[in-house]
Amino acid sequence: MTVRRSWLVASLASLALVGLGRLQAQDPPPPHRAPAPDFTLEALDGQRVTLSELKGSLVVLEWFDPACPQVIAHHQGPLNVAHLAGRYTSRVRWFAVASGQAATDKERLIQAVRELGISYPVLLDPSGQVARAFGASVTPETFLIDDQGQLRYQGAVYEQPTSDVRPIPRSIPGDGAGPDPAPPQGPVTPDPTPPDPDDVPEGAPLREPGQTPPARPEAEPAPRCPLEQAILAVLAGQPVERPRTQAWGCPLKLAPQPEPRPPGSK
Repeated sequence: MTVRRSWLVASLASLALVGLGRLQAQDPPPPHRAPAPDFTLEALDGQRVTLSELKGSLVVLEWFDPACPQVIAHHQGPLNVAHLAGRYTSRVRWFAVASGQAATDKERLIQAVRELGISYPVLLDPSGQVARAFGASVTPETFLIDDQGQLRYQGAVYEQPTSDVRPIPRSIPGDGAGPDPAPPQGPVTPDPTPPDPDDVPEGAPLREPGQTPPARPEAEPAPRCPLEQAILAVLAGQPVERPRTQAWGCPLKLAPQPEPRPPGSK
């Protein structure tokens, strides 16, 4: 009896190890080395782009929607993605991708490309299939693919600044989002104007002796760019320290997928 039990336990253990080996063999590759989904999309200029044909080059896909305030903010001032892309023109193939509703208004896309100074192609994904394949959810969201077609980074272009930046602007008077604030009652007293240092007589102290000068407001630090850090790491043949970050922006406007029909239904 003891021998039979021992044999049974050993057999079950062997089966468990075989099953574990099969599960491990079927595990997906780590997220920072997953093969990027292949696709073929048409660009605004009519050219067709196939991702698998770009092997040998680094590729950045930037999900883009000119109706999103955060996309516009990322292409103006210190968050200028077009300038960032321009620094790597010779080593990175950069593409904007307009998915779903954003891909249906070509005139608006053309106008945005012109006004924002975007020099790289804009790919059209009206069905949203490519966005779903990559798992893109907001604009702007970026994906870095290395020269072997491996996905190396997914997430934000810039980390969200410490100031209160939100995907949707706060309500402002008259925008329909709430009642306008009541106008002030009674006479309005202007704020006192601080003395101009140029009006102080020559030789007179600008403040009392021993008085601490007012602290200057510190400039807000520029947001870090994890996308550029990933690009530099891949170009240097190094692992990407943060292969995934939280993207922030406006949700993609994709058409709902049709419900799968049950077998045998017409």
